[in-house]
Amino acid sequence: MIGIPNGAYYHGWIELERIAYVAMLTFVFSGAAVRLRKASLVRNHQTPSDFITDMFQSQLLRYAIIVIQLLSQFIWMTSNVLAVKNAFNGK
Repeated sequence: MIGIPNGAYYHGWIELERIAYVAMLTFVFSGAAVRLRKASLVRNHQTPSDFITDMFQSQLLRYAIIVIQLLSQFIWMTSNVLAVKNAFNGK
């Protein structure tokens, strides 16, 4: 079994609290996404680094965000390539 029953079995009440916490975060983020989208249209932001630069007026922070984004995308891309390789090689 996977999902909520499995988590509730192993973690008990904490798992049920986690479900409520995730639901609350989803609700908050869905409201914040609308405001961020509106702000990006008004201020003509094309990327998250444009938003950070506009908000904090820091080029150093902008380049740090770009490096962090590239690193996270590289890790994601590498994991997908390895997963496909393992799927085709039968490992």
